Amino acid sequence: MTFSQIVVAKDDLGDATSEYVAVDHMLRMRLLPTIATFTTLMHRFYRDAKIAEALKLKGVMELCGLKLDVVAYNVLTMGMCANRDSVAAFELYEEMRHRDLCPNITTYVVLVDAISTESNLI
Repeated sequence: MTFSQIVVAKDDLGDATSEYVAVDHMLRMRLLPTIATFTTLMHRFYRDAKIAEALKLKGVMELCGLKLDVVAYNVLTMGMCANRDSVAAFELYEEMRHRDLCPNITTYVVLVDAISTESNLI
């Protein structure tokens, strides 16, 4: 079993703290977690309303030389929308486009939902 599989398994159990410890341990051992591992942990943090932690992981990924993929951006965008921060969600969308990543249907559904939700609040 790999460290990445442990992180994914722990996500199924709902244990974000130990997931983060596993990733931290990997980094200390100079083992690079996969994009999927980081994305899984970012998703867990956003589900736990810890969007700041998810954004920190984005920074760690970039420091490790990993490029976020569309799935990772979608997870962060969903987190921003769940946090009712559509401005930040659209900034992530623009960042994704600037990095020549092609948004997918999930990206657009999340952004349209954010606009819809905010228009209902007014």
